[in-house]
Amino acid sequence: MPKERFLNLPEEKKQRIIDAAVAEFSRVPFDQVSINKIIRSAEIPRGSFYQYFDDKLDLLSFILQDLGTELEHTVLQVMEETKGDLFAVCLAVVDMIATIGQRPQNEPLFEHVFPHLKFQECKYIFPYLELLSASVHHPESIQEISPASVSFLSMLKKYQFGGISLDDLPIVMELVASIMWYTLTQALFHTEEWEIIRANYEKKLAIVKRGLEREGPAHVEI
Repeated sequence: MPKERFLNLPEEKKQRIIDAAVAEFSRVPFDQVSINKIIRSAEIPRGSFYQYFDDKLDLLSFILQDLGTELEHTVLQVMEETKGDLFAVCLAVVDMIATIGQRPQNEPLFEHVFPHLKFQECKYIFPYLELLSASVHHPESIQEISPASVSFLSMLKKYQFGGISLDDLPIVMELVASIMWYTLTQALFHTEEWEIIRANYEKKLAIVKRGLEREGPAHVEI
């Protein structure tokens, strides 16, 4: 998140920096974004940038903070409405991000950002991904866990993890996160095929859910 020095800037200067950043993030894939181009366009000294933000990922996180807030509201609302159905949450998240990303004013930014982020970078922007792997068993192992993740984990516990065993939950979350991110990449690259992409996503989630509901041994020899 931005440093105090950025927050204390005049509104006109803050907006100039944000506009320059959005233009650059919308121009090239995330890994090719040039901080030099942003500071030249915003007309600020290079040294000032690092007094405002840690790096370009920090800046991107700030630009997308409204999306993060809306995402948090959606996740918790769907969790409450479905009594902890992780699969319904995953469907709602993709629907929301794809819908926002396919708006003409957002399309260039989303197309150049989301398909090109590394998983570690995704976790920085979407804190729910902190809860993958062993962190579900040992949330105290996550350093400085975000308030959004605390709320999400509390909701999961409230509804007894949606009926998924604690042993299976980290694996299920990892699977659905992978499927979800792949789907978003496809949706933002091929907006004209959104209905087909969404239908395939629903099928994939249904297959994972069906596998959890089957009776029989939890593991098979390969």
